[in-house]
Amino acid sequence: MRVLYTYDIFTKQAYGGISRYIMELVKHAPSSIDPRVFAGLHINAYASGKAVSGLKLRDFPGAGGMRDRISRTSQAVYSRLTRPDLIHRTYYGPESSGGRCPVVLTVYDMIHERFPEQYNDSGALTARKLANCKSADHIIAISESTKQDLIEYFGIPETKIEVIYLAATESEGRPSLPSASTVNGRPFILFVGARGGYKNFDSLLAAFSASERLRSEVDLVCFGGGAATSTEKQKVNDLGLSSSVHFAGGDDRQLNLFYKNARLLVYPSLYEGFGLPVLEAMQLGCPVMCHRISSLPEVAGAAAEYIGPDFTEQLAALVFDESKLAQLRGKGLIQSRTFSWIKCAEETAALYKSIAAN
Repeated sequence: MRVLYTYDIFTKQAYGGISRYIMELVKHAPSSIDPRVFAGLHINAYASGKAVSGLKLRDFPGAGGMRDRISRTSQAVYSRLTRPDLIHRTYYGPESSGGRCPVVLTVYDMIHERFPEQYNDSGALTARKLANCKSADHIIAISESTKQDLIEYFGIPETKIEVIYLAATESEGRPSLPSASTVNGRPFILFVGARGGYKNFDSLLAAFSASERLRSEVDLVCFGGGAATSTEKQKVNDLGLSSSVHFAGGDDRQLNLFYKNARLLVYPSLYEGFGLPVLEAMQLGCPVMCHRISSLPEVAGAAAEYIGPDFTEQLAALVFDESKLAQLRGKGLIQSRTFSWIKCAEETAALYKSIAAN
């Protein structure tokens, strides 16, 4: 069965969970699936291999529209030549139909619909997403939470949505890095990803600063999400945390090193389509603390410490509780094994076949 994965995400994303997810589907596709990725004029680091057609370009301001227009036209020609049995749309683009070919769309979250005030383009993106959802023959939601949001916000029939969970990319085989269980000689708590809006980073900063023991004995490392803004730097300084809070970035190997050596990943997000950092942390033996909200309980199960009403007291107690941290590490490793890219790819292939058969 020939499956065409569209250019949509590859022209927009150099790195990131969505394009990695698509390439993991390609990598782990069962023998009954012949995957083809039309990446177009793309900027993506993962789009390579014999299944990928496209040309990687250097990104520069204002080039996104040009890449999309040329890639859209080129993909139409490619599709006519290769005659796929099914098209899997990788993101929300302007075209809304696959012609006679069945179309599957993956919806990753409904953040723009839940928090429109936090995005300048929420209306335009929502319109494209809704059009794509209506025209698709079937939708993959990456969590039950996202499925319910699709039903609530877009009125999509439940029978049109299949929940297929993601996985965390395995770290085996990557070059080893030296151990770094401390930062500046102190143990550390880890926060991963964007820090604004619904990501709720300020609540962690407030909880951390309110504990004298945490301030004096532990550091807080914020990985990813871009360089600290002037506002963030000022807030950290005003709280007297300039020597305790560190903003870091880097590649997957560096992130994995932080996961492996952190006392705890604290992920206070108020909404997630899936919550990949939680799964990544558990897979690498890092204890997790997060809210019992949206998709996070689906991913963490009984393997996380869920944030309660007294965040500061709970955080300070957990960081220094060796027995509880060891329990969370063990539970997290077991929980993480319920997710795999092989399982994701097999369930996705089964959906393709059921659609093609109808």
